[in-house]
Amino acid sequence: MSKFTVSNGPRDHSWGWTNNTDPCKDGWKGVTCDSKSVYVRKIDLESLNLTGTLDANAICTVETLTRLSLKHNSIYGEISEAIGNCSQLTHLLLSDNKFSGYVPNSVSTLINLKRLEVANNNISGDLPDLAKISGLISFLAENNGLTGKIPRFDFTNLQQFNVSNNNFSGPVPDLEGKFFLSSVYGNPELCGPPTTNTCPSKAGIRKVEHVLMYSGYAVLGLLFLMLIVFKSMKKNKKDDGDVKKEEKIMEVKKGKDVSVDLSADMPSNASSEYKSSMSKPISHSPTDQSALVSTSMVVLTSPVVKGLKFEDLLKAPAELLGRGKHGSLYKITLENGKALVVKRIKDWSISSEEFKKRMQKIDQVRHPNVLPLVAFYCSKQEKLMVYEYQPDGSLFSLLLQGIISLILSIIADPEHLYYVKHVGPQNGQNLDWGSRLNIATIVAESLAFMHKELQDNGIAHGNLKSSNILFNKKMEPRLSEYGLMPTENQDHAPTLSLSSNDYKSNRDHSRDTFKVDMYGLGIVLLELLTGKLHYNNGFNLGGWVHSVVREEWTAEVFDRALIEEGANEERMVNLLQIALKCINPSLENRPTLDEVSVVISAIKDEEDRSIVSEV
Repeated sequence: MSKFTVSNGPRDHSWGWTNNTDPCKDGWKGVTCDSKSVYVRKIDLESLNLTGTLDANAICTVETLTRLSLKHNSIYGEISEAIGNCSQLTHLLLSDNKFSGYVPNSVSTLINLKRLEVANNNISGDLPDLAKISGLISFLAENNGLTGKIPRFDFTNLQQFNVSNNNFSGPVPDLEGKFFLSSVYGNPELCGPPTTNTCPSKAGIRKVEHVLMYSGYAVLGLLFLMLIVFKSMKKNKKDDGDVKKEEKIMEVKKGKDVSVDLSADMPSNASSEYKSSMSKPISHSPTDQSALVSTSMVVLTSPVVKGLKFEDLLKAPAELLGRGKHGSLYKITLENGKALVVKRIKDWSISSEEFKKRMQKIDQVRHPNVLPLVAFYCSKQEKLMVYEYQPDGSLFSLLLQGIISLILSIIADPEHLYYVKHVGPQNGQNLDWGSRLNIATIVAESLAFMHKELQDNGIAHGNLKSSNILFNKKMEPRLSEYGLMPTENQDHAPTLSLSSNDYKSNRDHSRDTFKVDMYGLGIVLLELLTGKLHYNNGFNLGGWVHSVVREEWTAEVFDRALIEEGANEERMVNLLQIALKCINPSLENRPTLDEVSVVISAIKDEEDRSIVSEV
């Protein structure tokens, strides 16, 4: 109160507000306390002809203050950042004064705030991120000099909203039909409904960004092609280094004795296991516990590999498909012409018995769109998992083909343009909107099924990404490598490409590995919608999408091919909203797979009904 004076005369002593009186027991003017007259709850000093500055440092020493109203006075100066120390405030009412400066960023930390009113002052600058205050029901800021964009409030929750007669610019957020032109008029740089100004072309505004982005893809495509050439040359070259040593484990001519190859690459104890298991019959029953103990390799109940032995894997010609942090992936061809894929994982700190039980449990849970194991091998420091080879590639490869096609169209070579328009992807499968929505639906449904069945065992996928979504001959998606990511490394899995916030969140909630799968699903959905790929060290797809949506340019997120196809934008936006919920930095705020699966299925049903009605 010492910072204030009464403009029309001296302050009345009956107000109190002195050092030798008590605000509650002595009834200071404008002060309301709790029922026991102990704590100050409200300060209402409205229409008292007060002038001077607001001492937020002093007033926020009252930790129990929930309401501060200084409306209809002549208080001037800036609103201090110290106002953020009034952490219990639900009402901050400063309208009809002479405040200047800006609305401090600390206001956005007042999470209990219900009403924020700063109308009819001289406040300028951009507003802080007030959309973070989820419970706000009133925001009045008309007749100031505020600039920048209008925050994206939850307009379904707001009861009062007015930012008229300021200097806001850019698109008006969706007002949800609750507020109209009178709430935003007097801001000549605003555009879009309910104003009469048309927003400038988004394509034009983002042209430079797109050129830079696609230039990066062009470089990526060139590097990709160079890598293919390099690997082709390398395959035909004699190499006495480490690469030859690893490939020799699997890459063997038919009929050649290879019993020493694997043992040379394994510790001595694994070597003895391997030698003994080669001559033993292989167990075909996942429930035969004695067989699980007596042999290092287990063939599961699959007609695909009936009679398979460990030595069959070693003698079969092999092709190295890829190598990652946790191991390598090979394609092998058996003597009968059957193609298999062997996943080799190193340094997974799990006991052999534990690993076998884990593989057995996963094998007992079958879904037609989850690729099953057909066999596995286990030693102390190395695990081998065997799958049936899927010849039609992965979602990653299809999306990459689309990116390369886009690069070629940007280069604008006539022959390349002809290829893009008339030849298309090598396998003849174009990812139209219907195909992408179908993939999203199947992936969500199959993952939800696996989560439900394996929840009690704590076995999540752990490495969900587009390269682990494979296609069978009917181009139906199948999830591969379910449960093969080491549990202790799931929150650090580089292939998952989590943000720094996500890493921290996952460490804090390591018990909930199933929520980590939600992030992977969210990124897959974003890849389907944007046609872009998410990389661990480089382009952050989730961050890019958030930045575009935040700028109210949501349509710019979607793959150009989908826009040209005429895909329904409302349904694409609905799927986008689901994807963004899945990658929420807070694990607790991510939905469950069941919830996501139901919503995506509803979007697909709506799409199917619209196609029928058009026919």
